[in-house]
Amino acid sequence: MNFITFLKQFNKNNVFPSKIPCDCLEFNKKIKNDTYNKVPNGETHMDILHNDKKIGYVNYRHHNGQIGIIYVEKNYRNKGVGICTLNKIEEELIKNKVPTLWGITTKDHYFLSKYKNIIWSERPHDSVTGSGYLKKLNIK
Repeated sequence: MNFITFLKQFNKNNVFPSKIPCDCLEFNKKIKNDTYNKVPNGETHMDILHNDKKIGYVNYRHHNGQIGIIYVEKNYRNKGVGICTLNKIEEELIKNKVPTLWGITTKDHYFLSKYKNIIWSERPHDSVTGSGYLKKLNIK
């Protein structure tokens, strides 16, 4: 977060913006069939909880690493919740030997594009929404 964003958030909420430690989040997973790719038990819906309150969710395909959607409630954005969630998914994918974490999205998507060329790289893909981004995972 840059200093101007910090000041805007501080002035708006009268509180200092702070990160939420990953160990303060809980994740409730529900596995279902991936009907698009016809993979039984291939899709995960995971609620993101903080202090027993649902603050977001993510849908992803744990057999190929595709993020379908990640959503974090407005008051919890820019506090590390998205990164903690992606780290949790990444751990699972590495454990299951899935080589990439990826999502199809527009090039100007705030969350993924701000990490472009740092952890994410552009992923060529013909899609209605755009090419998207991917992160290669360290599979051993």
